[in-house]
Amino acid sequence: MFSLDRANTGMQDIITNDYPTTVKANLLIDNFNDFIIAQQLMLLDEEGRWSQSSQKELSEISQRISALLDELSRENSHDADSQKIINEIREARQQYLESRFRILKDIQSNNRQAAIQEMMTRTVQVQKSIRTKSRNLSLFRTRRCMKRACRSKRILKIIGRC
Repeated sequence: MFSLDRANTGMQDIITNDYPTTVKANLLIDNFNDFIIAQQLMLLDEEGRWSQSSQKELSEISQRISALLDELSRENSHDADSQKIINEIREARQQYLESRFRILKDIQSNNRQAAIQEMMTRTVQVQKSIRTKSRNLSLFRTRRCMKRACRSKRILKIIGRC
């Protein structure tokens, strides 16, 4: 009976902890990619026709990213390893936002060359860092999920033999 309880607990951990975190980490990557695309389109818009809608879109995406990070922090407050990765993502995002505001300032002052330079020298590196860290969170939780699933499967096999 104790083994069956352990198998059940392992499966519950996967369902309630690991899988939702993996999904949210992947949503985080999707939102960061959407943000990057919107920012690049804004940079390419020399006539400023799409700047207003691009800024609105960037703001909405940024709010979704903030909400996802808050949910991930709250849901993983008990997990120091996941929390460490989430904090690293937050730190990288802060660098990204600082770069974003420099780009926006340059675009608003019609200094596209400076905005492009910022994008190519700073922003791109921070983007890569955010994607890598978000992927690391997803992979970390996926691996943990697989370990728990294998452990539960072994327990259920042992119980089945008894």
